[in-house]
Amino acid sequence: MIPCSKPSPCVGIRTCSDYSPFGVELDGRTVSLEGYRFGYQGFEKDNEFKGDGNSYTTEFRQLDPRLGRWLSVDPLNEIFPEMSPYNSVGNSPIFFVDVDGKKIVPSNDFLSTDYGRVFQNLRVNNSEFGKSIEKFENNTQYNLYLWINDTKCKSAGAAGLTKGPEKPRASRTANVNSWFLSSTDVSENTKFQYSELGVVLIVAHEAIHQKLSLSPLIEDANHNIYNTEREALVKILTEYSIDNNLNLSKENIDILSFAGQQNSKEFEKYISDLAHVNNLTFEQQKKIYDKSLSKLIHVKKVVPITD
Repeated sequence: MIPCSKPSPCVGIRTCSDYSPFGVELDGRTVSLEGYRFGYQGFEKDNEFKGDGNSYTTEFRQLDPRLGRWLSVDPLNEIFPEMSPYNSVGNSPIFFVDVDGKKIVPSNDFLSTDYGRVFQNLRVNNSEFGKSIEKFENNTQYNLYLWINDTKCKSAGAAGLTKGPEKPRASRTANVNSWFLSSTDVSENTKFQYSELGVVLIVAHEAIHQKLSLSPLIEDANHNIYNTEREALVKILTEYSIDNNLNLSKENIDILSFAGQQNSKEFEKYISDLAHVNNLTFEQQKKIYDKSLSKLIHVKKVVPITD
């Protein structure tokens, strides 16, 4: 605490607190000037309701940090049908902040991750990527929702998940600004992690799913519909390669563009054609593809040295 004495002007610390993930003040780790009313995520404390630090009030709702739950329904619950209307920050306090009890936005912690940086970079600097998400920009009707989980760090793993608006409800969903959600945990027994190019691929791949979510087409689990937009991914990767002097060959970009589509008819044709040219079986050519893709998008995990 920095003491301040009148009448000399000075700068002082009004409060210093450590919190549990959803906002409970940790015992013995809070110092605050008397009468200071604010705490977790800048929320105003409502100490008269449930005791010191056990309730926060915002413009739209009240939060109980011990439960990590709001005490009333989310005013925008229709745009998050997969979430409870009572949960706080989408159950992801690392990645989001909920400034008014109504909308969640990316936290600075998330935007500083590899996925956050890549998303912002592509959004600003890659014109082809911009075309994939243009319907979400400054749009109060749709929400851009991307979930990334790279615990499955392998070429055939389901690394990303996109949740689009339900088709019958898309015309009447309402939302605020587009946002991007990511989980960057990698399992301890995994020897590899995604390279920057791997992160670019995942972000771009999922953005195209978002583009398709606003179309009349109904996607299938095998990515057959996705292949109608694969050329868009090719253009995103080509522009990224040129802008960053990666010198990716057409062969490399084709390999990248088929990632995550190994069960599609288009991928089967792609591998079959290569196998015919190279006089290999389908299985042999598929193994070559998997190995080539892994070399492009994975790097060895750096393990910190401990004493």
